[in-house]
Amino acid sequence: MTSTRTGHFASRPQLKIDQYYATRQLVGAEVLASILSMYGGSVQSNIDTPIQSIAKGWHLLVPTSHHDFITGTSPDSVYDPAQSTETTGAGPIWDSQGQLRMSGNAAALADEAMAQAMD
Repeated sequence: MTSTRTGHFASRPQLKIDQYYATRQLVGAEVLASILSMYGGSVQSNIDTPIQSIAKGWHLLVPTSHHDFITGTSPDSVYDPAQSTETTGAGPIWDSQGQLRMSGNAAALADEAMAQAMD
């Protein structure tokens, strides 16, 4: 008999979807930007733009590899502060945009980098 228990690894699936998608898009954009820079298929400014977007995407995506993102064990106030009822009396416990928005923004930046590399 197999166990159906998946623990925290099955929680917060959107974080895992965004992580996988953004990683795939950023790696693809890096490959395209490398090809462009190696073979001179474009003017330098056209190469620099996707490279800068790729760097921004990785900068935002790397923290989503933290164990609290991957396992989904962060409290609701960290996952999505807009939906949280947890407070310290001075507002949400986590004063950022939250993990859900951060991972979504990383996926959007990855899409932008890929589009720029394709152009």
